[in-house]
Amino acid sequence: MAKAKYVPYFPKGVELKETVIYDSNINTEVPINQTAKIILSHIDSNNSVSKIVENLQTMFKIDEERLYADINNLLDGLNSRYMLNWKYTSSNKLKVQQRISEIINCIICS
Repeated sequence: MAKAKYVPYFPKGVELKETVIYDSNINTEVPINQTAKIILSHIDSNNSVSKIVENLQTMFKIDEERLYADINNLLDGLNSRYMLNWKYTSSNKLKVQQRISEIINCIICS
C-alpha cells in the first residue's frame, strides 16, 4: 500500500511576507523569524514535509529527526491558527496525476 504524504499549503488569502505571515481574510499577522521564513519558503503546495526536511537538512546541519520535529511543530502551530492547511497524497495518486498530465500534453501538442 502506498504511504500518504503530507503536503502543507497556504490557504487562499494567506501569504508569506518577510517578517510575518499575513491573513487578508481576517487582517491578521503572525510574526516569524528568519529560520521560519526559510522553512516556510519551501511550501509550494507540492513539497511534502519529508521533501522540505530533505531540502533543508544540508542548510541547517542538524539531525534529520530533530529537523522533522521542529518543522512539524512550526506547521502544526500555523495550522492551529488556520494559516496553513494540509493535503494528503499517495505516491500512486501522484503517478496517476503525472500520467494524466502527460496524456493531456500529448493531446494539446498534437
